[in-house]
Amino acid sequence: MIPKNIQAVIFDLDGTLVDTEKYAIKVFSDVMKTYCGIDVTPEDLTLFYGVHDLTSYKMIIEKYGLTVSAAELLKHHNAEYDRIVSEVNELLPGAENIFKRFSHLPLVICSGSTRQQIQTILSNLSIVDLFDHIVSCDDVEKHKPHPEPFLLTADKLGIDPVCCLVFEDSDAGIKAAKAAGMYVIAVKNGNSIRRKLEQADLVVDSLDQIK
Repeated sequence: MIPKNIQAVIFDLDGTLVDTEKYAIKVFSDVMKTYCGIDVTPEDLTLFYGVHDLTSYKMIIEKYGLTVSAAELLKHHNAEYDRIVSEVNELLPGAENIFKRFSHLPLVICSGSTRQQIQTILSNLSIVDLFDHIVSCDDVEKHKPHPEPFLLTADKLGIDPVCCLVFEDSDAGIKAAKAAGMYVIAVKNGNSIRRKLEQADLVVDSLDQIK
């Protein structure tokens, strides 16, 4: 049951509204193979979900004891991902209905992607105007699972965090939103790699389940 005190709805983007994670994973894998000679494992991919890309590269560098710069790997990652993300042109099932259901409330994107990447995707989908604010990784110093992105979002809205509903698909995002004091719905969207979604207030298989 969604609380009656909700005054705004906040959406993660990648993996929640659009299926961009398959592209991001491919880029992550390609960068590690090309520049580090490493074939990433399914376990390595768990380092990638829901956290800022720079953090992911720092973690995998530490795991394998590499000397390469995380910032350098991220530069290669973003160059390729920016090119691929321009192909994203389809929302995940249920997203349009969610927008309609909560059209009477402010809608916000709070994502770990760059502002440029977010704007590209939303423009491709012709839904930029649906959102009152966009909070990207460029806007914060600390990224998910730290609550700063969500606290900044609530601040921009001028709304108490406890009155915000969040749709997320990753452990890190859920932790961040819960730490900010928000009500969180976790969306599986068919991904079996993620864990600990039970920390959310409600877990659904897809946005289609939200009526």
